[in-house]
Amino acid sequence: MHRTYHFIGFFCAFILLVGSVHAQETSGWQIDQMKVAIWPEYDDSRVFVTYRGTLMGDASPPVDIRLLFPEGAEISHTCGITPDEEHLCRLAKLTDQAEGLEVSYAVPTREFLVEVYYNPFTGGSARNFEYPFTATYPIQQLTIEVQKPLRSTSFQVNPEAPETSSDAKGFHYYRTTYQDVQPGQAITTAISYAKDDDRPSIQPQRQTAPAASGRTGTSSQAPVTVAIVMAALITLALGAYWIRTTASRRHPGASNKRTSQKSSGSRFCPMCGGKVNGQHQFC
Repeated sequence: MHRTYHFIGFFCAFILLVGSVHAQETSGWQIDQMKVAIWPEYDDSRVFVTYRGTLMGDASPPVDIRLLFPEGAEISHTCGITPDEEHLCRLAKLTDQAEGLEVSYAVPTREFLVEVYYNPFTGGSARNFEYPFTATYPIQQLTIEVQKPLRSTSFQVNPEAPETSSDAKGFHYYRTTYQDVQPGQAITTAISYAKDDDRPSIQPQRQTAPAASGRTGTSSQAPVTVAIVMAALITLALGAYWIRTTASRRHPGASNKRTSQKSSGSRFCPMCGGKVNGQHQFC
């Protein structure tokens, strides 16, 4: 019995150990470079926002991170990015905070990507809104990029962006870079323009990918979670075998006794099937 208790204790400790390495907390971590892209009416009538950054720290992924978005945001992707630009999307948890919507998940790589949609518009051709960004980790370099929607006029960004560019599709970009952003620091970007229609700049071409759990969305399970479950089942099976083997070694006579009782039972005549007593072979 004591050995059984010892095994149960070992099994629980094993599960806690494996779970602890599943995703480490980001205490002591910081973000090297991070880009916040704010694209109004890009492939949706709402505002498309992405957070992409690179984590810095001594430990290895997966790492639990948390990021803040405006209240009412709809999560589209919560992923890690490999060096080959492969998106490894994971389950996310949504929590309402005083600063907005907190999105947390175990990012499987050092580079993270979160995509959301939210709607700050109130109707009419005049579009005016402010995007509030609040840092949750130290950020060495933060770039906030705003994309001008196609067919829009009187476009303005405040604070005024010192860097602008354009691409072959006709989009114009306005970028502002901040250095040494501290946790809790809030940066607000005001955007205004006029647009006579509600059509997005491009036709949506979204891919289905794991999104968020909690209040909204669904997602796939991480491979690490499957490995933890398999390891737990294997450990449980080995433990059960070990307990049975130990018990049989402590009571070797039990098995011999059962065999003896079985061999000394009643015998029957091979000719007529009647019961034979004693050492006789025939009735």
